[in-house]
Amino acid sequence: MSELEVDAEFRPALEALRELLADAPDEVEVGEDTYRISTIAELEEAQHGYRVNPLTGDDLTGDGSGDWRRSWVTVGWEADLGDPLFVDLARADLPVFTAMHGGGSWEPEPVALSLASLLRT
Repeated sequence: MSELEVDAEFRPALEALRELLADAPDEVEVGEDTYRISTIAELEEAQHGYRVNPLTGDDLTGDGSGDWRRSWVTVGWEADLGDPLFVDLARADLPVFTAMHGGGSWEPEPVALSLASLLRT
């Protein structure tokens, strides 16, 4: 298993994310939505199709409107529709978002103020 690569500025937040995932439940419920949570071992593969092209390994991140950001890391998915659950490593509190996949651009919608608070629900 290779290691998930992030920019140097995001490495401390990635370590905090890993610590939180170490004791995370398999799933959490937010309102009527159920989210499956990735294990640490699944974390790199969870980036396929979001941060990285699973076939070529090419970087899929960008800075344009609707692009997947370099600071976003997928930590799970919505159980019914499969939409990604992701955190923003650019913020120390690791806010959690989801976005509808298949729309051609990513429009994040808040799920929780922090990964820690989401995993406590």
